[in-house]
Amino acid sequence: MIGIEQGRLDTSSGDTLERRVADALAAGASEVAVSCGTLALVDSSGLGSLVRSLKRCRAQGVSFKLLDVTKPLLRLLEMTRLASAFEMEHSSRSGAKTSV
Repeated sequence: MIGIEQGRLDTSSGDTLERRVADALAAGASEVAVSCGTLALVDSSGLGSLVRSLKRCRAQGVSFKLLDVTKPLLRLLEMTRLASAFEMEHSSRSGAKTSV
């Protein structure tokens, strides 16, 4: 599982996410899961990193899942019409932060 520890997914943390996904794929992972429970902010570059990671996994036949999807992240994915593209598990708490 890949955790996003800074509470935000932006240019810097998005690059880190993409590297960690690439590393997982290179190691032969059959599934990549990203823990999103700590996310308080996702900007456009962070959203792009999620989409690129999803595409990279799909291209290699690997499942890509978002875990602990909070209501704010879900709203963003719905507004951008990307929610249906991702396999997700939603947080039981509305926007609550969890440790990774």
